Parts: sequence; C-alpha cells; structure tokens
Amino acid sequence: MGILFHDIRSPMAALKTVADFVEDDNENLNESTMELLKEMQKVSAQGLSLVDNIWAIYELENKDLSTVKSPVNVHDVFDELMQEFEGKSALTNIKFEVYSITTVINIHQYLLTSVIRNLLSNAFKFSPSGTNVKLNASETKDNVLITIKDQGQGFSKEDQQNIFKKFQKLSANPLHNEKSSGLGLYVVKLICNKINATIELKSEQNKGAEFTITLSKN
Repeated sequence: MGILFHDIRSPMAALKTVADFVEDDNENLNESTMELLKEMQKVSAQGLSLVDNIWAIYELENKDLSTVKSPVNVHDVFDELMQEFEGKSALTNIKFEVYSITTVINIHQYLLTSVIRNLLSNAFKFSPSGTNVKLNASETKDNVLITIKDQGQGFSKEDQQNIFKKFQKLSANPLHNEKSSGLGLYVVKLICNKINATIELKSEQNKGAEFTITLSKN
C-alpha cells in the first residue's frame, strides 16, 4: 500500500513543484500563462490533499500510531504551516494570522501537523476573499489549546451533527473554484481520537467557525 501511495503522490508533487518554480520566475510570462499556472498549482494541490487524506485514513484505521511520539515544539509546527499556506493566502486574498507559543509537547508530529492542516484548508476553502483566517495557540497548566478561526460560511445546526462523518457533504459550498471530498473533517476526528485530543466547534451559519483542539501536555 505504501508503494502505491508513493507512486500516485510523486507525480502530483512534482507537478506542483514545477508550477511553483515557474511562478517564482514569472517575469517573462503573460497573463494567460500565469492563469494556467495558477490553475495547475490549484489542481495539483487538491490532488495531493485528496491522496494524503486517503493515506491518512488507511493508516489511522489500520495501525496503532498512538505510541509513536516525540518532543514537538508547537512553534515549529506553526512555522511550517505558515509557510505552506502563504501562497493560498495570497491567491485567495484572505489574511492569514498566526499566533504561536514555544511550548514543547510529546506527540506524533505528523498527526498534529495533519489535523491543523486539514482545518486550515477548510477555513480557506469556505471563506470569502477579504476575510481573515487565524491560527492561535495558548496554554493552561495542563493543556495546549490550538484554535483555527475563520470568517466564512459557518455551519448550520444540522451540519454540526454530521461534520465528522466520512464523505459527508455539508450545506456550505467551497469558494475559489475549490472542491470538497468530504474527507477532511473525518480525518480530523480520526486523528484527534488517536492522539487523545478533544475538538470543539463554535459556529453559526454565515458567521464563521472556530475549531479548538485541546492537547494534554503530559
């Protein structure tokens, strides 16, 4: 399964890398070529996200990853994600604000990064241009709290009953020509269960959404 995943993912990753590289050297590109380049970046990113989520589901449903832990600095995870979403922030004209802490917790780093990435991806996907997406970390004596807040379409009461189900299509429609597989929030819930984290949603339809992940320091 791992070999198949690698063989599917590698061409998509290569395509996105080439598109990113060409965009960085765009002095001689005309407007229509730039539009095609942006479309290539978007499609390859969507493909990578889908493949990564399918692989994550396979791993989470079939393997015990709860014991694979190491000391992880929350700031390092936030810094990686800030760089990763800079392009999407510019492309969608959505301001991305990051407020970090340097607390170190013992956790599976890939799973922590993945759960935040999925929530950020959703925040950008369902928020209109000109709004803000915020990634914030805070701490108490025993816990680290990570919050992802947007000013997007929010969730209806009915949606909130179903958001963590597999292949669940909700009432909100993706913006910026994005597509939704219905897997992202299912993966989020699976990961939270694996790392013994809780996740809470505060939202009203058309008034944005705020997800808070609570992680134990121990």
